Order: sequence, then C-alpha cells, then structure tokens
Amino acid sequence: MLFRSDIFEDRLNAVIEDCGIVAKGINMQCMWGNIHKSGSSHQLHSHPNSVFSGVMYLETPNEGDDYVGDLMFRDPRGVAPYQWVFDYADKRDDPSDMWTFRPEKGLIIIFPSWLEHQANKCSFGADKERISLSFNALIDTTVTKHSIKLNYYD
Repeated sequence: MLFRSDIFEDRLNAVIEDCGIVAKGINMQCMWGNIHKSGSSHQLHSHPNSVFSGVMYLETPNEGDDYVGDLMFRDPRGVAPYQWVFDYADKRDDPSDMWTFRPEKGLIIIFPSWLEHQANKCSFGADKERISLSFNALIDTTVTKHSIKLNYYD
C-alpha cells in the first residue's frame, strides 16, 4: 500500500487553522506503523519534542459491541476544581480528565503531543490485527500571543 503524508498534512492543516494558528509550514518529524494483535497494548505515554501527533487506522477488527482495545487519552493536568472558569477549546460536557475512542478503519485522530495516551489491551479474534500509522509533527509559526503579566503591586 502506498501512503502519502499529505493525507495527514491536509487534516493537520485543518486542525491548525481551527486552533487559530497561522502556520508557515509543517515539519513531519517521523511516521511509524503499529500492528496490534489480540492481547497487545501500548502503555501510557506522550510525545516530547513535537507539537502535534496523530494516528490513522488502516485496518481494524470489526467485533461489534464486545470489541476491546480503545485508544485512551489522559490529560496530565488533571481536572481543576474550578475548570469552568477557563474556556477550554474542546468544550466537552464531560469534566473527566480521561476519554476514549474506538478505532475504526479510516479514522484519523490528531492531538497535542503532550496529551498522554495509550492503546488499551486488545481483545479480538486471534487471526485479526489492528494496523495503524502514526506521526509526530512540528509547525513553523510565529508566536504572536504571550502570557499576560499581571502586576498586583501597583
């Protein structure tokens, strides 16, 4: 199968635009393939030295409701007791610091590289595999927004 990185770049450009970032370019740092068989998993981790990461599922077992092996995300910042004060970009109704996605063939998930994630233990037929392609990317941009310094002593 021939794979072109511009599929990821097109989706990543949409995410970057949605985030309000003006990018001059994308540097796809690396791409790699994953093959998960029944019983396999991938421990909780993040991707340092990149801005965005992503995964595209090329093949997934279709096991119905008893499928096990979701992609789980965990926000390492935890849940702030007053998180409603802040305007979160995802605007989820769920206040949890964890959420999961069920892999489906053709699904592309792009996320900030600092976001911890894992592939939960797979459970499907012994002759089946979940195959995915992942990437890490940097973006070429000029930072125009800075933290606001508050002076409480004036």
